[in-house]
Amino acid sequence: MAIVYSWRERKIRIIFVTHQFSRTGAPLYLCDLVRTLSLHSATCFIIGPPDGPLLARVKGVEGVTTITSHLIPLLYLSSRSCLQKILYMPIRVFVNCLLSVVLLIMFLRIKPDMIHLNSLASRFAALAAKASRRKVVWHLHEYGDYGGWPRLLQSAFVRFCADTVIANSNATADWWFHRKRPRRLTVIYNLMPLYDGEIFQFEKRLFDVIYIGRLTREKGLEDLISAIHIVHLKQIYLRLLIVGNWEDYSYRSYVLQLISENGLTDGIEIREDVHNPQDLIAQSRVLALPSYREGFGRVILESFACRVPVVATAVGGIPEIIKHETNGLLSKPGDREGLATNLVRLCRDANLNACFGESGYQFAMQKFGPAAFEKAIRQLYTEPQI
Repeated sequence: MAIVYSWRERKIRIIFVTHQFSRTGAPLYLCDLVRTLSLHSATCFIIGPPDGPLLARVKGVEGVTTITSHLIPLLYLSSRSCLQKILYMPIRVFVNCLLSVVLLIMFLRIKPDMIHLNSLASRFAALAAKASRRKVVWHLHEYGDYGGWPRLLQSAFVRFCADTVIANSNATADWWFHRKRPRRLTVIYNLMPLYDGEIFQFEKRLFDVIYIGRLTREKGLEDLISAIHIVHLKQIYLRLLIVGNWEDYSYRSYVLQLISENGLTDGIEIREDVHNPQDLIAQSRVLALPSYREGFGRVILESFACRVPVVATAVGGIPEIIKHETNGLLSKPGDREGLATNLVRLCRDANLNACFGESGYQFAMQKFGPAAFEKAIRQLYTEPQI
């Protein structure tokens, strides 16, 4: 039996490794996890890049030490095109080897009880964590759009390096391990971020539809814009707010052109670098998430906290949160007509909107609220591992 790490008996020491401090699912989860553990006497160290919108939030948590490395961002400089990735590969390999040595020295000096890799992208620390002979927890927030040998090799690498694997949804776990889950795998859902701001009445909300997330093709942004266009052709005018950051500026140009060609310039607004998007959700009637791939969809919980219902696609972990015709509406990915119909239903029927919004809030509080999250964390970090 391994040691029982109890935060009531002594302080456990945990190192968290993250590849970014952006306002996306994995880093936001890390903030919630570290805050919860630090409240229960855990000593936390976070190793990550030297910048990012969430870095200040992490530094503000009592009992948390942040260690930044300028080597980490160097691993992701070639993400713009396939050619850049090929040309940059030798440099990336060198940086990865150097970073592994630096991290191993850190791990041996800090002597943590466990090392927590916060996403697949934290794989640069996996071999160093394994070599340190400490318990390794690998948290998987995402899954790919590929299969075959690439998936099998990545799955085998995770199994080799990790003592315990966490998935953010059953869908993520199934994709990674082909429904043959390792014995030490557990599913821990994201924590619903509570909202204490003003909840606006249906008639006073500024936006009909809001989208929040990365501005990429896999998020179904084109489908959402097309759905708004379909609705406008029926003489129903919905105001859409898009919130997020572009990962590809050629795609940005394409989306702006699509909006212009469909005559939607006055009906669609785009905002980048928003500090607190939940305030904007509270001013919207419906959250739209028309993704083609989604490990979990934390933004859905942010919406439920504001009692705002969600229209989404039935992919990945989304059906584990949204119950069709109960707290939201689901359609198939790429079904623009279905997406348009669902948006109109919840933007025009105030009673249905309020019913779904309250149902979503109650469901999320029970399954993803602070009590459920802390219970899951206690089971992972305090129960003995055989």
